Amino acid sequence: MEKIMLVLPPVDVWAEDFFNPDFGYAHGFISLLNQISNLTVLIPIDVDVRKYYAYLKKNLGPNLRVISLADMDRNETCPRDARLLDYKPFVNQSLEIYEYIDRSFYDCVIFDVSGAAGFIPFRAKRTGLGLEKTLLVSWLRSCHEFQRRQVLETPVYPHNFSADLELDFAERYCCQHCDLIVTHTDTILKWVIERDWKFDRRTIVPLSDLKTSRSLKPLLEKFPTVDPSQLNVGRQPEATSPLLSICIAHFNDGRNLRYLLKSVKENDYKNFEVIVVDDGSTDAESLEIFGSLAFEYGSDSWRFIKKSENQSLGPTRNFAVNHASGEFIFFLDSDDLVAETLISDFVRGMQNSRADCLTSTLVFFEGDGGSCDNANILKYWIPLGACVELGIYENPFGAANFCIKKSVFEALGGFCGPRGEVHEDWEFLARLVLAGYDMDVLPKALYFYRIRPGSWLQTARSSNSVQKLRGRILDNTGPQHIQHVHDLFLLTMGENDRLKASAWQLDRKIVKTALKLADEFNERNRTIIKKVKIHIYEKCKTFLSNLGRFLPVTGFMRLLKNDEKENILNSLECEIDVSRFFVRPLLESQLAKQTTDLGLPTDRPAFGFIGEMDREKSIIGFLRLAYWMQMSKDDSFFILLGNRQFKNGITAMATKYNLRNFKWIPFLEKPEDLYAILSGFVITSEIGETHIEIFEALACGVPVFATDLKLARRLLGKYGSGAVVAHDPQYKDFADCFMFWKNHLEIYKTAAIETAELIQRNLVV
Repeated sequence: MEKIMLVLPPVDVWAEDFFNPDFGYAHGFISLLNQISNLTVLIPIDVDVRKYYAYLKKNLGPNLRVISLADMDRNETCPRDARLLDYKPFVNQSLEIYEYIDRSFYDCVIFDVSGAAGFIPFRAKRTGLGLEKTLLVSWLRSCHEFQRRQVLETPVYPHNFSADLELDFAERYCCQHCDLIVTHTDTILKWVIERDWKFDRRTIVPLSDLKTSRSLKPLLEKFPTVDPSQLNVGRQPEATSPLLSICIAHFNDGRNLRYLLKSVKENDYKNFEVIVVDDGSTDAESLEIFGSLAFEYGSDSWRFIKKSENQSLGPTRNFAVNHASGEFIFFLDSDDLVAETLISDFVRGMQNSRADCLTSTLVFFEGDGGSCDNANILKYWIPLGACVELGIYENPFGAANFCIKKSVFEALGGFCGPRGEVHEDWEFLARLVLAGYDMDVLPKALYFYRIRPGSWLQTARSSNSVQKLRGRILDNTGPQHIQHVHDLFLLTMGENDRLKASAWQLDRKIVKTALKLADEFNERNRTIIKKVKIHIYEKCKTFLSNLGRFLPVTGFMRLLKNDEKENILNSLECEIDVSRFFVRPLLESQLAKQTTDLGLPTDRPAFGFIGEMDREKSIIGFLRLAYWMQMSKDDSFFILLGNRQFKNGITAMATKYNLRNFKWIPFLEKPEDLYAILSGFVITSEIGETHIEIFEALACGVPVFATDLKLARRLLGKYGSGAVVAHDPQYKDFADCFMFWKNHLEIYKTAAIETAELIQRNLVV
């Protein structure tokens, strides 16, 4: 039997609630995997897993193993230094997971796409760093972008707006570069295809196939390798050792150049050449050292070239490439250092991934010596990669220490731009990605970047120079990038009235222009974009460099207070007779009869609310939702089941709006009869709690669409059986969210059925 690990998402919000002993939304998948394998569940947060044992033994058997981030840390002989933490938390967690599974020898590791826990493992395998004999699978259940778009949220990830875009990219990467994709529902698969996610559709395995076969055979049959039994899916690097050309630009930095060349010479890869170009140095000591190094290293494979005129970094690097003979080009700065496996790791990565360009992790250090010790390490940075939508505003690609095919570098025309251009590496890599070339990142610390106070890069950077650079990057966009450009404008300006509370105001003309981009993109609109961009600069000088502080934070991602974290199941066990409300699916004939008996249409999906009609329930919001859906010619039918307290008001509103898609049922002896025919349960309350109604709906297997109530947020987040939106039910934004939710209802129905079974198992003796 195969040894499998399931990695749940690295969730920071409501962690204790999300990972209750019943595992919430993941329970059904865990139960299935546990029956067909030796399963380990990894919870990538710091929790005590002992509380899970009683539940697991009772419901899933004693053999299922659960470990957490704390267990992984205990296996480390030395804890990770805080200085070596990337600024992206999900990347740090993914890196820890990779290091753990790389030494644990699992046959198969399955990652929930949501949260991108598999980001570094997938990247490491693609670039040849490890896991070549482990099957890496993405479980496509939901994703961060899907959850945001269903509630019409702009990126509001805590502290940094770009983190939403980073996580969106990482989740797409996990599907693009995994070995196989297990799709939870056809709906989520259709959605990611419509969003143009890039992945091989031959790698898709529907979850229904696993449920039917009760074995991993469907996975192994789709395993893209000659011999599935060997679990050897990684692309093997070619047997050849291609020539790699190292290009170094030098200017008045002889002492550090000596240290760099020594670290290059100590590399374990033999087939490389070095081209060192002096860019018109004026420092006598540096010139003397350059001459002595040329005498010491000079040979056919180590060439030292002097230029009389100083032209800055970009032109000097281009000059060095013109003298290079290698298939691959690698750029080094004269004041940095490299790891002894840098060249071999990059060559293997280029061959294994078939990428056109690779960057790598940077370790930042300070000091004047020829070594990078723990004492002088400042921090490290793992570049995100080819994230086009973020690359216009900041650099997610990497630094100039990249490896690239010489043919690709020449096709792009090398580094370009005016003399003294800052971040020419950012501009070049953005141009490379926009041109459609494949770029990736080696998630390994191979390059040591020396930080020197007062360096040219630090003194040359200014808000104006960065804005000009962004403009040049935008100039390279084309019709294929319309969605990215369109989304970027809407992310920062808001769509229509969705950013009402804002610290700054922009002309309505700008918003309208951005909205038009969704329909058509031609040369005229590109000109409009550039004009709009200039206008934005004039209206808000710090706009592009300080995006995060202008974006409002909605209630959807607010952290819960500690005193709100009571156990939902235990608190409701005494309040609800779950057995009364648990509804088995009806046969089609039974469903039709029950619908007819209640006087409801049989050919339309029904959405309703069942409960007491008090003021807190915001019944007007429910009727307004019915009105907006009727205006949009949607086929949904809305039902209210409750007492007569607001009879006159409900009747008056239904008459006023001429609601032909609505019915009020004052009383029903068996309300569970209505649950059985509802496609979804809708809550429009703006205040208070409706915990009994929410829990009843979930116990009946009915997905829920609700306003931003505390308990709704927690229950639906825990089970994945519905959506919570922070919009006013009386406005069309709420109806827009409902339409998105309804169009993807299969996702929530699947989760709701599993939720009902889980609730029934846990709360009914």
